[in-house]
Order: sequence, then structure tokens, then C-alpha cells
Amino acid sequence: MVNKSILIISPQYPSAINGLGDYSAILGSYLEKRFHVIYAGLAQREPVEVSPYVYFSSWHVLTDILIKYDIDCVFLNYVNFAYQRKGLPFKLLKELEQLKIKGYKLCIFFHELNASSYKPWQLVFWTKPLQQYIYKSLLNIADIAFCSNERVRKILAKHQHPNLYKKAIYANIPEPSESIVFNQRGKSAIVFGTLNRRKKVYENTEELNAFIRSRNIQEIVDIGPGDASLAMQQLSCYKRILGKLSALEIAQEFCKHTWALIDYPPSLIEKSGIFAAYAAYGLVTYNTDFSDHIIQDFIDGKHYLSKYSLDHPLCDDVTLSKNIQLWYEEHSQANHSHFIQEKIEQILATS
Repeated sequence: MVNKSILIISPQYPSAINGLGDYSAILGSYLEKRFHVIYAGLAQREPVEVSPYVYFSSWHVLTDILIKYDIDCVFLNYVNFAYQRKGLPFKLLKELEQLKIKGYKLCIFFHELNASSYKPWQLVFWTKPLQQYIYKSLLNIADIAFCSNERVRKILAKHQHPNLYKKAIYANIPEPSESIVFNQRGKSAIVFGTLNRRKKVYENTEELNAFIRSRNIQEIVDIGPGDASLAMQQLSCYKRILGKLSALEIAQEFCKHTWALIDYPPSLIEKSGIFAAYAAYGLVTYNTDFSDHIIQDFIDGKHYLSKYSLDHPLCDDVTLSKNIQLWYEEHSQANHSHFIQEKIEQILATS
């Protein structure tokens, strides 16, 4: 279907540090093998590394872009706060509703649905119903809907969309080209991500030190922008800070280590490009977040570790490393993108 054109919409793209931008750029690189792909996004300070790229000065120009580039299908990466600072992108919804009336195909990947709060003095406490109205309306007009995790899938499934699919996010760095021998890795652990994400991991000092002792970890390696040294002070092993690295440099570093640390709700961890990167490299990942336990495709103690499974895992770390790599194979960049490609081809075939 190389004569068909797709417009990918994402709030940002590389070189901006943005997981959604990484996802969109990687997906586009695979879809380019079957379609003409045009990228569209909002204003960003950093240089845009995808092409052809179109800047949205306002949502009103969407129709003009579709006509100019002869677009057949729009692929929207949806995170409500990314498109409107209060999380209420009504103008985007209105333009997409008009798009559907004109006969364009619409695919939406719901990376997030809405934010909420139990505190009445916070705006999201009052706007949650409006946020929900928008994502429900978007779901209603989508030809295909995707999500990455079980929590979001269960919410969307209540609306009985006929073409709703769950597909975990892939690694946002280059994947390993060959298997890495487990016992040739160092006795060290990686912490990778934005500064706030890394600081969140380091807040759990007592728990992390118990993990460090249990595995005789000699070193914690911190990768990402910003200085996390103060947050790392209480860790009971050597700390090495590498700072911001390129994607290729990060991939090269991942090959050297045995463990990784993350703080992410288990029911949402399939939406984490960081966790996917750990999985791609078979890093035995310890998750300091245990806020929920929705059953999904992987299991605490079999595919990752937490305080609950640390002393009594379902397998040893060598097997756990193999388990998470096998899990990742199904969700790799190529397999994930091919799955989406097939679904898009199906709806375009009905045009």
C-alpha cells in the first residue's frame, strides 16, 4: 500500500527528550516501508529529527494538511495534557470529528486517558468528567483504537469498540543485535529516565539497599539528564553518574549490567518505554512501586522483582532475564509496528 499516506500526530519528536516522540519516530520508521508517512507535531525548542515534518500552529490547519499531503489515514498518539495544558483538547476533538465526516480514516493510540485527584483545590478534580467525555468521544469516532496496558484496556473495553487492541510499548533505544551472556555482565544496576523518574526510584532508600544487599550489587549507574546525585547519597554501594547520553550510547551501556531499577505502577508498566528497554536487554528489573496488581502478561517474581518477590522469586535471576527477553520479543519494535501496520491496512482496504 505504498500509494497510501499516513499522518502521524505526536506532541513532540526527537531530538526532544520525550517518550511519546521516541515511540512515534520509531513507529514511523517502520510504517515508511509500506506507506508514505508525514509527521505532525506541536511547537518544540529542540530540532526535529523526523521528515517530512509539519508544525501545527493550530488545529484548524489539520484539514489543509490532509489535503496538501493527500492523507488517507490519521494516526493520533493521544495524551490529553500534551495537546492542551488543562487536559481538555476540545479543539482537537472537533477537528477530528470533521475529519471523520469527510471520510478520512482515524487510528488512535490511547497512551493516557485522563488525570484525576481527590483534592478539590486541584483543577483536575473538577475537570475529570470533561476529560472522560473527550476520550470517549475520540474512541467513538476511531476506526481502530490501541492502548498499551491492561488498566486502560479495561476502561476502554466498557465501551465495546469493535477494533480495540492492546500492545505494549517497545524500547525507546536501539534493540540488541545479539544475545548477551548473563554471567558476562557486571554486578551493577542501571537507573535510566527523566530526572523526576530517577529521583522517584531513589526515594525508596531502605528498600533499595535491601535489594542491593540481596544481590551483592557493587554499583548503581545513573543515566539521564539532570543531577540526581543528592537523591542517591544514601545508597549502600558505589554510585556512577553518566548524565545524558545518546540512544546508541545508552544501548551500549545496557549491555554491561545485570539489573535495573524502576518506579512504575505494575498495571501501567507496559506503557513504559524505559521498562521495555530494560526488557529488551534482559535486565533483571526491580520495581519499587507496588501500588496495584492487575494481572497481565507478566508476573512479579517471574518477569520482574519487587519487595514482595525479592526473597521468594518464582525463578532465579538468570531465568528471569530470559523470561523478560522472551516477553519482549512479542512486543519488539518490529513486531509492534507490524501489528499496527496490518490493522491500518485492514481499514484502508475498506475505503
